[in-house]
Amino acid sequence: MTAEQAAKQLRQMAASIKGPIRTGVSWACKAARTQAVKEYEGTSFGRNLLASRTGGAGAARGDNRGLRAQIRVSFVREVSPAIFEGGLWLTGLAAMMEKGGRTKQHLIFAKRARSVGGRAFTGLGFQLRDGRFFKGLSVRHPGGPVRGISAARQALERARPKMRGYIEAALQRNVEKLGLN
Repeated sequence: MTAEQAAKQLRQMAASIKGPIRTGVSWACKAARTQAVKEYEGTSFGRNLLASRTGGAGAARGDNRGLRAQIRVSFVREVSPAIFEGGLWLTGLAAMMEKGGRTKQHLIFAKRARSVGGRAFTGLGFQLRDGRFFKGLSVRHPGGPVRGISAARQALERARPKMRGYIEAALQRNVEKLGLN
């Protein structure tokens, strides 16, 4: 092998190393997203509100497509030579849960009908002092504070040690693909 051929092969290997690094960082970010979704669902706010925004009224419990759609993996980019950046991009209510904030005024609708005292009602109801029963289809919620829990940041911190393994696995696949092992 001549010096020119060796230099060419080295340049080719250096150029092909960026892809596996991006892949490893992306895998770690996806693992962090999965962990963040689990942590958000562990809170009553995430379990009751975000998980229910998946497929409408008939969404199965534990179905978290709506929450996963609000936590996206950002594109891994090269900031400078040998420095890559990736992360999670939060939108909607997931961003509010991460940072904290306040919900706007909104209507709360009953999910399922039930029977109280032999009367079927939608789940939003109470008995008046004179004995009459009031049932409503919706209630106007005035909004309220949401405490920030920073689950995405913690999930990314926990994924950091795994990132090295993901990058090494992607690099090993690249070495095998190039036939350099």
